[in-house]
Amino acid sequence: MSGELLNQRPLRRVIRPRVQSTTARLAQSSGSIIELGAAFEKPCHSRRMLTFGTHLRPLSPSMTTTSPDQSAGLPQSLHAAAAALRLLIIDVDGVLTDGALYYDATGEALKRFHVHDGQGLKLLQQQGIAIAAISGRNSAMVERRLRELGVDEILQGNEQKLTVAEAMMRRRGLAWSACAAIGDDLPDLPLLRRAALSVAPANANAEIKRHVHWTTQASGGNGAVRELADALLEARGQRAAAIAPYLQ
Repeated sequence: MSGELLNQRPLRRVIRPRVQSTTARLAQSSGSIIELGAAFEKPCHSRRMLTFGTHLRPLSPSMTTTSPDQSAGLPQSLHAAAAALRLLIIDVDGVLTDGALYYDATGEALKRFHVHDGQGLKLLQQQGIAIAAISGRNSAMVERRLRELGVDEILQGNEQKLTVAEAMMRRRGLAWSACAAIGDDLPDLPLLRRAALSVAPANANAEIKRHVHWTTQASGGNGAVRELADALLEARGQRAAAIAPYLQ
């Protein structure tokens, strides 16, 4: 018949995932990290997955973050140690940052810090806990960020962290019974084994987690330090006083 198409198949509308840019970018959604332009989120057997074409892989724990509000806080057995604290010693790479090192042709080019962690350090200092950052690496970016936060002790470029910490503590007239420490890998272990309250972020090496008093639910660079700060303030009965100025 003239003008009629034979064996015509019905047309189907194909819906493809929207891609906002050919450049991969990171976004956060429901606790997941989604690489926009390269992946999209898809539920699969009650597990959150990233799908790349037809290949599926589970999100690793290091790719998720946990809100400090979801933390159970310090156990009652650690409250006495928290009450006696006058100093918190923090590692930098893997604790204040996510542990990744970004280089260009001239050397280290980028470090990522979380604003919640910075606020947590400020709250602790306002409530009488001094902060000491000890790193085996030298970084101008770390120096700048810690000075912005008013950190009391910035000690970089010495891998013998125990020697550095004990010299600083003698200078400040402090004993280990008044110190807490948070670290994620073996160079931090001598400090963690001596601190009255030792903490590891969720992304810490498994050996470190076996030696600490408490492990945060959040990962380094993603709120672990803020989770610790909130837990310490709660255990010391200072949380209400810490947030009161912001309730005006």
